[in-house]
Amino acid sequence: MNLRLKRKIGIITCGFLISSIFFQAKDIKTVSASSNAQVKLGIDNLDKNLTIFEGKKVGLITNPSGVDSNFKSSIDVLYEKTNLTTLFAAEHGI
Repeated sequence: MNLRLKRKIGIITCGFLISSIFFQAKDIKTVSASSNAQVKLGIDNLDKNLTIFEGKKVGLITNPSGVDSNFKSSIDVLYEKTNLTTLFAAEHGI
């Protein structure tokens, strides 16, 4: 292939790629920041299904930031409702 043909193919390919990205970007939908979607924390979901721990010893891997949606410690949540026997923490403790 000669240089002119390679250049034309390169220009056409670049044009095609740029136009496909441009047209694809119009289809992207954005979610407004005012939506009422809420994040559910794992401890809140677990709090609703604590029956799976009945009659069992429970251990918890946590750190100081382990809280529920009311900022109550995950340790306190599980201690009140299960047989929490062991806590595991990172090197800096709980």
